[in-house]
Amino acid sequence: MSVEERVINLETAFLELSRMAKRADERMDTIGESIQLLTQLVARHDARFDHVGAEMSNADARIAALADAQIRTEEALNRLETLMERHMREGHDGQTAEA
Repeated sequence: MSVEERVINLETAFLELSRMAKRADERMDTIGESIQLLTQLVARHDARFDHVGAEMSNADARIAALADAQIRTEEALNRLETLMERHMREGHDGQTAEA
């Protein structure tokens, strides 16, 4: 193989290596963009998760308030029932006396 053929082979190999390097750079750019997109998605997910956590805490507080209201309602109904039973025992059954 002559020197000229070797130079041509080296030039051809260099061009191919240059093309390969360019494709590798393009892939790296794509990978970088993908990583950036994934980072943004994770940040949005975290923000939503924080929001859901706050909403769950709010829901827990509202459920507790409803449970307290239910307890107070049941206590009031029990007092009313006791009062009505006593009222009925004392002869106040709602009927008018006949004359």
